[in-house]
Amino acid sequence: MKSWLICVATLLLLPLLALAAYDVCVFQPARLDMRIAIAHAPAADRVPSPGFAAQLQMQTPDLVPYSTRLLMRQVDFSTSRYWGLHYFLWSQLNALHLSDDERLAIIASQGFPAPYGPDLVHASQCAFGEQPDQLDSSDMTALVWLIRDGARQKTCPHA
Repeated sequence: MKSWLICVATLLLLPLLALAAYDVCVFQPARLDMRIAIAHAPAADRVPSPGFAAQLQMQTPDLVPYSTRLLMRQVDFSTSRYWGLHYFLWSQLNALHLSDDERLAIIASQGFPAPYGPDLVHASQCAFGEQPDQLDSSDMTALVWLIRDGARQKTCPHA
């Protein structure tokens, strides 16, 4: 009976230990790199305007999937056969460790496609020729659309 309990305990603890090791060795270094990148980003990207945050959360209620993809750019998983497993682990660790404000900062500082990107300040200047805090609600909606659906234009309209 005692050996059976040890076997069950081992089977239950082994995945938790593996997740903890993955968290410490892979996720946390990339999270640190992202925090450094956000710290060097313009203020409008570090703390996005309430209008941008509201529009993004209205159109994308769950910020975990998109911010996970942006975080995963820090580590090259392109050659991994287990990309889906990495994405699942990163999604869980993102949900566990990051706040919504951190996810918003990641999206605002890294989430815009070329030629608009990479961040909110460049995207608003490129698309509308104005700073993010000068945009109205419809312009913010257009910026969120750029994040969600990508840019189809090859050049910046207000460059």
